[in-house]
This record gives sequence, structure tokens and C-alpha cells, in this order.
Amino acid sequence: MKRTVYFLWFAAFTFFSCEQFLEIELGDQEIKMVMYSSLTPGDTIKVYLSESQSILADRREMTLIKNATVYLADRSGHTISLEYMERSHPFQEEHGYYWTTDFDIQENEEIKLTAEHPLYPSVESFVTIPEKVMITEVEAIPMGSVQNFGENEMVEFRIEFDDLPGNNYYVINGYATGTYWYYTSDTDSAQAFYNMELYLDPINSAFKPEFMYRSGLFINDALLPDGQVTIVAKANLPKNIDFNIDIELAHVSESYFNYFLTGDLQLSTGGDPLAQPVQVYNNINNGFGVFKAKNPDVFTLEVFIKE
Repeated sequence: MKRTVYFLWFAAFTFFSCEQFLEIELGDQEIKMVMYSSLTPGDTIKVYLSESQSILADRREMTLIKNATVYLADRSGHTISLEYMERSHPFQEEHGYYWTTDFDIQENEEIKLTAEHPLYPSVESFVTIPEKVMITEVEAIPMGSVQNFGENEMVEFRIEFDDLPGNNYYVINGYATGTYWYYTSDTDSAQAFYNMELYLDPINSAFKPEFMYRSGLFINDALLPDGQVTIVAKANLPKNIDFNIDIELAHVSESYFNYFLTGDLQLSTGGDPLAQPVQVYNNINNGFGVFKAKNPDVFTLEVFIKE
């Protein structure tokens, strides 16, 4: 009899329970400037400005901010204003930006970036240009044909450099350009060109978390021994192609490292109702976005793998 009573009570609770919807007042969300810029010594300086969007906004395209005052300053007080470059043509892939080539970027220099506009709160950010770290040696070791894909060779890359004192962040990328000949008929041949970004698979999986979408390695030197370092990673290369392999070691700012790490983590968990929300790294005071820097060194080697 007790079992029957318990069952009826559970059934009544199941079929007659109700839902209650709660309305949450979010209030008016202030629109702020979103500022993005990445500095590399020797490159043109570009700064992108747009409006922030409410979490409930329907629009997907960003609203560019075109009439702002944007300027850079170093610790000596040297300041330069940036000009706006209109890029509204439908066939131009890049959005409008503020730019200059007249500001000399020096390593270990702290740079301040400021943007002002009468319709938005002013924003600013700081970044220190990392010191260049030279690659001392790169070795490419053929490891045998790729399983089920015999036209490709698995190649192990051993990348050596000297880690700097203190807390540092590095990003390693690889690029392959090559040429090969193919037959257009029984008697004629032609030359073709090959370009690819190497998908580096590190021996130490900590250098490429599973959620990373990028082909490179992201290295926090807290995981490295002091002094000379050897990073080992594998990549596939097609056979019978004369390759020039460029291995780029970029010493990057903490903002560079954390921005891409948290951005990829957010992308990988998007749409998962059980995932913990991820806040993308932001170092813009009174606004949103990122101000980051890198200082790359490139080591080139020739690789040819005969079939």
C-alpha cells in the first residue's frame, strides 16, 4: 500500500508541477569603444576601433568608429597621432583602421595607446615591446611515411633557443614554400608552387592545448628549464618537393599570449550549455579589446624528402 501512495504522489508532482519565468532587468548598458592593435617592430602600426555591443543586440556586424583621436606615446613623452584609413569598399577584406609608419618601435620600450571620441568614454592601454629572441638552430629529421598517406613524410623539428630571464611567452609557427615539376603531357612538364602553414604537433602537449585552433605552439617559459631550450614538434610534409621551411619564434607580450589562449577557449566551448563561461582577455582601460605585441625571429632551412 505504501508503494502505491508514493507512486501516486510522484505522478501528481510530475504532471501538475508548473514553470515560473523570471524577468531580469539588465538596465541600460553603456556603449564603449573596442580597441584592437598588435605591434611588431618594423611593421606598419594599425589600430582598429569599433563600438561594443549589448549581449542582447541583434546586429552581427560591428560599427566602426571613424572620427576618433588616436595617438601613441613612449616613456620619453614622444607622441604621434594616427590617421584613419577608409576601407569601406565591398571588395576590401580589411576593415577601416588608424595607422602610422612614423613611430619607431624599440624592444623593451613601454608604449601607451590612447583613443578619444566625444560620444564614448576615452580608452587607453599599455604594452612593452618584447626583446627579440634568436633561434640558434633548427634540425629537420625525417621519421618515415605518414600512415595511410604515403605521399607525405612525418618530419620532426628540433628548435633551439636561449630562454631569457624572467617570465616570458613564446609562439612558434612554421611555414613551407616549395616548387615541384609535373608532366602536362608525355613529353612536356611545368613547374608548380606549393605554400602551406605547418601544423606543428608538439611532443609536450602543454604547448598546444586541445582547444587551440591555431597551427602554432604557445609556450609559457614557466614550463621550460633555464637557459638553452629545445622544443620538439612534428609536422607532415609532401615528398619530392624542394621546400624552404621558415620557423618563426616570436617573443610575445603577456597580452598577446592570453588573448589568443582565452579566445580559442571561448570558441571551443561556444554552444555548450555545460561549459563554464570564458571571458576573453581584455587589457583596455575603460573599454574592451586588446593591445599586444610580438618580436619575431625567423630561421630558414631547406628540406627535400625523396619518395
